[in-house]
Amino acid sequence: LVESAFEVTSVEVGFFTRLTDKFARVASFIKQGSLLVKDEGVQDTLLDIANYCLLFMAYLETKKLTAQR
Repeated sequence: LVESAFEVTSVEVGFFTRLTDKFARVASFIKQGSLLVKDEGVQDTLLDIANYCLLFMAYLETKKLTAQR
């Protein structure tokens, strides 16, 4: 992980881990043409990635604002 002006927390590691899991699913789909998780389509996985990114951004912004107080 790349550390920035503030300390990396377990929450950030958690976001990174979940995103890594989702990207691994997409990589598997690209290689094999299907997902191992049968009840989730590739579109669901891509939406999950987008949502995790938005949540992560909001978390970081809140953390930054809190640190400025």
